[in-house]
Amino acid sequence: MQLVLQSQNIEDVAVVRCQGRIVAGAEADALRRELENLTRVRKKVVLQLADVGFIDSAGLGALVRLFGVLQNAGGGLKLCQLSPFVLQVLQVTNLLYVFHTYSSENEAVEAFSERPRSAEETVRLRQTLDVCPRDIRAFWAAQSSFRAERHREREKARLAGGEDRIRTRG
Repeated sequence: MQLVLQSQNIEDVAVVRCQGRIVAGAEADALRRELENLTRVRKKVVLQLADVGFIDSAGLGALVRLFGVLQNAGGGLKLCQLSPFVLQVLQVTNLLYVFHTYSSENEAVEAFSERPRSAEETVRLRQTLDVCPRDIRAFWAAQSSFRAERHREREKARLAGGEDRIRTRG
């Protein structure tokens, strides 16, 4: 499913609702472009991820890069309404401890005007989240399948290239 992005400005915060998959290629590029356009004016961003069914390492990389860019610019990135799959991926990768997450858009937007969370509050919030091993297994199985397919394609291309070299020598 193609990534669909819907942006809205609430006060000085850009809210982006994501629907689909955040994966390498056109989807991650579309998210990056949308966020680059929004962050030229606003340095506070909320990503609503309730309808994101899958995120791969490229998608995670885009989120981490955005987080760093906004932090360095004096702004911030908050995630809200995480889909179960996104929640699992953030837990497995320990990125849940990097990002501030909220159960609603309003909470995330309001959090920009509140005092920062203490480390103790963050840990307490994280401990209330449930982990579903089935979703974690599904994520790693999908990642493994994707890597295996890329390996097969590379090997096929390498062999095809090797055959060309053999033919030109003889």
